[in-house]
Amino acid sequence: MQIQLHAPAGLVVAALTLTSPPIADRGCRVASERREAAVSEVFNALRAYEKCILSGQNRDDCSRQFDDLYSAHDEFADSVAEYPSRCQDERTRP
Repeated sequence: MQIQLHAPAGLVVAALTLTSPPIADRGCRVASERREAAVSEVFNALRAYEKCILSGQNRDDCSRQFDDLYSAHDEFADSVAEYPSRCQDERTRP
């Protein structure tokens, strides 16, 4: 189970790293830093959720960890939505 959860996470990091455009201005740099922080929070929350699920303790339904993961994903989605407006492709700039 652990391998299945880690493999997609690694692919997401690789894809984000390979598709990130050069950071040209302050607004774009701020948006990039926000997105990177959001990615980190998603991975941290995913690890905590995974750890809870795999702990084998039937006393915890891991709802707190899932809520944290859900919130981290919301922040990630917001950062992705903001990114294009702040970081236009260099080819489209005048």
